[in-house]
Amino acid sequence: MLDLLKYVMPWVGALIVVYITHLFHRSREKQLRDREARVRLFGTLMGQRLLLSQLYVSAFEARIFSDFHEQLWRLAGAPPDSHDCKETQRWMHRSEDLGLEIARAHPDLCQAVACARILFPSTTELSKLTDAVYNHEVPPHSDWPKPNTQPAELEIWKTKSVEQLQQQVRKMIRGPIDSLVAYLEPRVC
Repeated sequence: MLDLLKYVMPWVGALIVVYITHLFHRSREKQLRDREARVRLFGTLMGQRLLLSQLYVSAFEARIFSDFHEQLWRLAGAPPDSHDCKETQRWMHRSEDLGLEIARAHPDLCQAVACARILFPSTTELSKLTDAVYNHEVPPHSDWPKPNTQPAELEIWKTKSVEQLQQQVRKMIRGPIDSLVAYLEPRVC
C-alpha cells in the first residue's frame, strides 16, 4: 500500500497543480475579456457622444433653416415657385431624414449604456449617470420668428437660434454622456 501511495501521490499532486493552473488561466482570460469589453464600450460611448450631438445639432439646425426660409417666403408674398419655398421644403426634408438617423443611432447608445451597467460594478452613481443618458431631454424647438420680421432680423434670429441650439445639445445630449464617460474612464483598466 505504501508503494502504491508512493506512485499515486505525485500524480495526484500533478493533477492538483494542473487544475489550479487551469483555474488561474481561465480567471486571467476572463479579466482580459472584461477589460477588452470595457475598452470597446468606452470607445463606443465616445463615438456615440460625437455622433448624437452632431445629429441633433444638424437636425434642429435644418428645422431652423426651414423656418427661416419659410418666413422669407411669406414676406415675399408666398409665391408658389420661389427659391425660399424650395429651400423650406429641402431643409424640412433634411430635418426629417436626420430625425430618422437619430432614431437609428439611439439603440446603439442604449446598448452601450446597458453594457456599462453590466461590465462595471453597480453603484448608485453609475445608475444615476446611466439613467441620465437613457432619459436625456431633447432640445426644444426654437421659437418661431415673429410675423413680418424683416430679413435682417431673421438673420439675427437664425444665428441666435443656432447658438442656443448648440448650447442645449451640449447640455442635454452631450452632457449626460460626458458625465458617464468621465465616471467610467478611470475604471476602464
